[in-house]
Amino acid sequence: MESDEGPQALCDLCLAQVCRSLDVLCSKRPDGSLCLSWAPLFPQEMADQLLHKMATKGILNDMTVGIFRNCKELRLRRASIRCCPVSAEAFRLALCLHRLQELDASWVSGDITGANIVSGLASNVECRSSLQRLLFVLNQLHALRHMDFSDDHFILDDSDGSNGDETVRQLLEGSPQVLPSLVSLDVSGRKKITEAAVGAFVEARSGLIFLGLVATGVSSCNVLSSQKNLKVTGEANENQVCEALRRYRGRECFIREALVHLYNLTTDTDKPRPDMLKLVVSAMQSHPASLHVQLVATACVFNLTTQNMAEAMPVSLLSSAVAQLLYAMKTFPNHQQVQKNCLLALCSDYILQDVPFDKYLAATLVINWLSSHEDPTLQRMAVAVISILVAKLSTEETAQLGKDAFIMKQLLAIVQQKAMVGVVDSTLKFALSALWNLTDEMPTAAHSFIECQGLELYEEVLESYYTESSVQQKVLGLLNNIAEVEELQTDLMEEDLLEHIFSLMQDSQVEVGVRYFAGGILAQLTSRPEAWTLDDELRTTILKQLVSSHYSSMLEQEGVTELLKALSAHPDTHSDVKGLSDSILSMLEHHQNQSEPFNNQTGHQSS
Repeated sequence: MESDEGPQALCDLCLAQVCRSLDVLCSKRPDGSLCLSWAPLFPQEMADQLLHKMATKGILNDMTVGIFRNCKELRLRRASIRCCPVSAEAFRLALCLHRLQELDASWVSGDITGANIVSGLASNVECRSSLQRLLFVLNQLHALRHMDFSDDHFILDDSDGSNGDETVRQLLEGSPQVLPSLVSLDVSGRKKITEAAVGAFVEARSGLIFLGLVATGVSSCNVLSSQKNLKVTGEANENQVCEALRRYRGRECFIREALVHLYNLTTDTDKPRPDMLKLVVSAMQSHPASLHVQLVATACVFNLTTQNMAEAMPVSLLSSAVAQLLYAMKTFPNHQQVQKNCLLALCSDYILQDVPFDKYLAATLVINWLSSHEDPTLQRMAVAVISILVAKLSTEETAQLGKDAFIMKQLLAIVQQKAMVGVVDSTLKFALSALWNLTDEMPTAAHSFIECQGLELYEEVLESYYTESSVQQKVLGLLNNIAEVEELQTDLMEEDLLEHIFSLMQDSQVEVGVRYFAGGILAQLTSRPEAWTLDDELRTTILKQLVSSHYSSMLEQEGVTELLKALSAHPDTHSDVKGLSDSILSMLEHHQNQSEPFNNQTGHQSS
């Protein structure tokens, strides 16, 4: 008895030593799998035992199973990979070349499925006859309720799964007595399936409640529509497509296929579909790094939120959708179509105004995109988005954005581009509004504006667009922001500029909003005598006009003075608005008090 057990024990010890020494005995292939540096011709049974030993010791995985790609020295017949983390690809490369007679792949924890196993084994001519016996075995499984023969690699269009397709075809076309208790069958991705076979299979199994048919080409089978309790994944209608998005959340190839069909279904829709948008957002969250998924999904988001449909969606759902759009923009900054899809979806007044999301991130992403694109239509949308977003930022975020010279230069470049050809369009107006908002009570942004030669450009715009009140008001509004910053007032001390602004304030034909800002700028600059660096006579002339009917009466006639007093007195007025109102009223009172001694004014009175 001892002599019989001795060699067996020695064999076991040797195999255990091999398992412990794999890192020494092996080299690595480029894909990371192990390859024995040298191996004798193993007795066939010992190869089976080595695989089993590696499995029981918990060291069999995608890397170590690679030693069995050498099927000349290591010849497997009875293979067990039970409970081992082995992927479908590693299984195919390492085990499917052997003339296997038995295989235990139960509870494998990799991404391998029964369909992968069948496809892999069927690629070996000598194993193929054994698979015929599989159908015989299936014929005996009368209580089997769930079966998954789906193939994730259908999109590769190679021959690896063709034999698995054949097995599925034979299963579907087989006798009604095969798998009579089946309630769920997934054959998505299988190509060699006919509508007739699917129809016969479904009709013979009244208890079937799920059938996976994505990328099979047969999901339009007439029989399917008559089965009220049967859920189908496919592409024949929106129910099948939505079911696919629900069922295959973790399977990229099927999600991508379903999204393509959803995009086609929603291209001309005008009915709000929050259920569909929720599925699209879920797909984007599940595959954030997949370009193929994000490309189609962002287009679907646009289809589902365009026109007025966004207003009918739950705000929380829209917030999630926008968050995914921004993530896609950040993840694929150089992919033009992804960026375009996201920009189109973002260009919604309702989303920008009423939906909570990271508006600072959105503004920076859109500005970065704008720097490398000059398509007029997309440029207009991008600038419009930026203009609205800037107005929605917090004080801290506006300050952060405003001090970024790159952002300031991008917006000024848009203004210059339009000014060079004298165009007045929405792109120019949006750019001017964005710059105005960026510099509002933001000294750092105002300083950045000047450093980027914005002042010189705005002087040219002010002169070039003399008759365009909408442009002039935005330009003067920004100059007024600069005038409010005491340390920057000297940058505005240019005689030609101030005389031009002065002429605007005096001209009764000019729109009141333009005259209002012109007067505001001049009032700020003349209120500090110590900061005035130009001719005193010009300051005196400006002050006379400020307290004359040209400006003060303009405020009175328009009801601005009374409005400011009401705002200042109202208890619910925001402190910032109250402060601004008081400041303007004080300035008017100050200049009115100086109206009598103008002729003798020396310029040394405090403001």
